[in-house]
Formats: sequence, structure tokens, C-alpha cells
Amino acid sequence: MLKPTLKCMLRRWLSCVLLVLLVCVGAFGMTLLAGVLDAQKAALDKVYDESSIRCVISNLSGTKTDRLEINTMYIDLCTTSYRHDFCSWIERVNLKRTLKCDEEIQLTGISYPEAAVELLPENGAALSFFDGYSEAIFQTDQAVCLVPAAKLSELTVNGDGSRQISVTSEGKTATMTVAGAYYGGISSAVYCPFDYLSKFLAKNEYIYTDSLSFYVKDNRTLEEFKEEAEKYFSEPSITAEDKPMYYAITVYDELFNKTVAGIEENIAVLGLLLPILYIIAAGTGLLASFLYIRGRVREFAVMRSLGLSRIGVTGLISFEQLIIAAVGTALGVSACFAFFSGVAIKNAVNGLLFTLCYLAGALVAVLWITNVNVLRLLKSDE
Repeated sequence: MLKPTLKCMLRRWLSCVLLVLLVCVGAFGMTLLAGVLDAQKAALDKVYDESSIRCVISNLSGTKTDRLEINTMYIDLCTTSYRHDFCSWIERVNLKRTLKCDEEIQLTGISYPEAAVELLPENGAALSFFDGYSEAIFQTDQAVCLVPAAKLSELTVNGDGSRQISVTSEGKTATMTVAGAYYGGISSAVYCPFDYLSKFLAKNEYIYTDSLSFYVKDNRTLEEFKEEAEKYFSEPSITAEDKPMYYAITVYDELFNKTVAGIEENIAVLGLLLPILYIIAAGTGLLASFLYIRGRVREFAVMRSLGLSRIGVTGLISFEQLIIAAVGTALGVSACFAFFSGVAIKNAVNGLLFTLCYLAGALVAVLWITNVNVLRLLKSDE
């Protein structure tokens, strides 16, 4: 069956080549389109997984984010997971408390370097930690600190190579091991872990934080997080009257929402386009196959007169279309893999689905033309 079919196709090689190219382009386009759709979905997952949505606590009018003296209740709300469910919605909680000390030094307790905006790289600051230390020290209650780089030369080096610094506030002295230095920032500030400063102050006064910010833990549950946050914080309003112990929250999610909306729109368009293209593929198979075989009715009549059944004739012509579709699909999918490295093997399924739709349309055309009796086929050429 294969040999006579190939001979028949060689007699019409130009038409066969054009049909192969048509299927090749279709399979190429559908495979590429599926790859683009997967890439958009991967980009959406990346945005959800890697975007940082920062939330900042302010006074009710939203005009002040520092020196708020936010009390222990809110600190526990954001940091004590076994007591408050709100902790499960957030991560990287930034706390800061500044204490004026003797000798014109201020001791600032922070939970992360970004809690002190003056230490951010965009403000010209840089941090340098000694061996064995990192910014993780700020999540502990150890007596360690960062000092201005210019002050390192004033500190005595111990026998083990370490340095220590002592600061005094209201008769109490805190002696800390120097874990590193910073460049830029406030030249009179010494930064220690927030929990250490709280422990240092615990006996003399109540604990509070000058500022409070954190990040949403799971961006996929952003709306649910906002509903949870509404239980504890208000929305900032310039007309609101500030009250002690009441605070507002600003969620900086504008860029995130805009990015997600754009990608989701692309995914929706591509998802809608795929089934439409499958329908077009079936229509293309119907039209192209009809044009390919409509001039061969006399040939079909001869086959029928020689004893070949209608199903046999239909099978032969369908086998031709199958060979054309198989070659075109193989070329199209291979070309897509060759020119676009981001296309995955699973995307070839879409190229195969295009071929199946094309063949479905082609089969309709074959049945349409061959589904007449022999006499009509013979007369149709007269």
C-alpha cells in the first residue's frame, strides 16, 4: 500500500510539497504557541514566588512611619507565632528602636538591616561583617553589633582578634562584641539586634518599636492577607485623626498587581486562541484536501470499476493525507525545537493536535468527494 501511494504522490509532487509546508507551518506555530503559553505561566509563577510585597505601618493619616512607639502588643502580633495567627501571613518583620547613650552615641536595635533606611545601599551605605558573622546576627539576642568603619581604629583588639565596645545609657552599660562595620549611614550609631536591645532595656522601661514593616509570605494569598490585616490595622487616610495605639497599613502591591494582571491577560488570550486555531486547522484540512483531490474523480472511478471498494478508495486517499501530515508535523515540530530553546517536548502535543484536526478536516473532504456512485464519478469528468 505504501509503494503505490508514494508513486501516486510523486506524480503530484508539487501539490504534496505545498500541503507538507502548510502542515509544517501549522505544527510549528501551534508548538511555538504552546511554548509561549507555558513560558507565560512560568513567568506568572516566578512573579508570585519572587516578588516582595512590602507592608509598612504608619499613623492613621499615613504621614509618619518612624518614631511611632508601637507597643509590645503589635510586636507580639507580628513575631510571636504561637500566640497570634497573623504571623503565618507575614515574614521578615522589620523592627527598630533607637536609644540615646552617653558620649554622643546612639544604640539602635534592628531585626534586619533594612529596618534602618540609612543602612540601605541606595542611601550610600555598605555593610562588612567579620568572619563568622552575617546579617543573621540581627535575628538573635546576642550582644553583638555593627559600628561605623571609622570607629574600628579606636577599639582595642583582644588576644583572639575580636573587638568590643561598651555604651552607657542611664547608668546601665551594654558591652558588645563587634561583628562588623558599616560605611556611610549615621556615623554615631551602633547597631545591635533588636531583641538584645529589648533585653537590655527590659528592667527599666516597656518595650516598643519606632517603626514596623514586613513582607507578605505567600503572594498567592494576597487578598486573604489583606482581609486578615484589616482586623488589626486601618487604611491610611489623610483626613484621619491620629490616635495612640491605632495604626494604619500600606501594602505596596501596585507593581505586583499590574505585572500579574498583564501576564494573566496574556494567558487568557493564548488559552482562548488555541481552541480557535484547532477549529481553523480542521477547516484548513478540509479546504486544502478538497482542492488536492477534487481533480482526481476519474482516477477514483477507475479504482472503483476495478473492484476497489468505496472504503478502499477512501483509505488510500486518507493514507496519502496521513503521510503528508506526518512529514509536515515532524518538520514543523523539529524546526520549532531547533530555533526556540525554550520550547519543551510536551509542547509538541499541540503540534500533534493541530495535525489531528487537520486530518479530521481532510477526512471529511475525502468522504465528501468519494461518497458517490461509480457512474456519477465517471460522468463527472465529461
